Amino acid sequence: MGTPKNQFQITGTPNPDEEAFFTDLNQEVLGNFRPADWPRTGDGTTTGTLYSEWRFSLPARVTQGWGNYVYTWKRPLGDGVIRFFWVKNKTEDEKKTPFRKTSAKRNHPWPPILLSLVLVPDYTFLRQGKSFDVGSMEIGDVVAPNYYVREVFIPGINEGTLMIKREFFSPTKFKIPKSPVPVPTSVSYDINGVRGSFPESLHDNISIESSRSGIAQVVAGVVSEVGGALEGQFFPATNFKRWFPYIATDTQEQDETGGWLRVQWLAVPPDLPKAIIQ
Repeated sequence: MGTPKNQFQITGTPNPDEEAFFTDLNQEVLGNFRPADWPRTGDGTTTGTLYSEWRFSLPARVTQGWGNYVYTWKRPLGDGVIRFFWVKNKTEDEKKTPFRKTSAKRNHPWPPILLSLVLVPDYTFLRQGKSFDVGSMEIGDVVAPNYYVREVFIPGINEGTLMIKREFFSPTKFKIPKSPVPVPTSVSYDINGVRGSFPESLHDNISIESSRSGIAQVVAGVVSEVGGALEGQFFPATNFKRWFPYIATDTQEQDETGGWLRVQWLAVPPDLPKAIIQ
């Protein structure tokens, strides 16, 4: 049947406290078995196969404590030799436990936070315009208050942010969920002649209610008061209303043992700057 070229060799993993191992087999050893002899499909080794269940596992006295390691992948080495890699088996809860946590301060962008947007009437300097009286068929003068916008906001920054790095290692690929990240939106308004916009920001629901205001109409020397409409607008809240910790990146890649290294960066916001009113 032939003998393994290299019976057993321990190797490292990204986790400094965890080892893996590999076994090398000659192609002639594998060739002495028909596919029907294998307990599984292919060459008898699929991802997740326990080493203790592998046809070519060495006696327990040689590999004591390694039987629950699982097969991850194989690599042809040339000269008819195939290398099989084995990594420590883990439960789903163990996969979710980071083997290392480190932190660093980095510049990281945090968007502005729009706290309030209000239209305030100003009767000091009235707006003037023309109106048409259908009853008298006369053109008159109309005056109405000006409106200005009051904005209260936290300015955006791009500076020292605590970034926490968490590393995980597993024999199988991670199921990485989509993590929410702040999605700022801009606020553009055009209300009763008042136009403007606030750049992309985080905010709660912003509602400018519709209202009516009196305006003076002068027709043929007669002053009368009529109603003027101020239509409202609504801006729905963004997914983040304030700065909160969030997972900025969450990636994984396969290492040389066939195991999967997952690296996650958590961004922790700095203290809020002072609010600006303008």
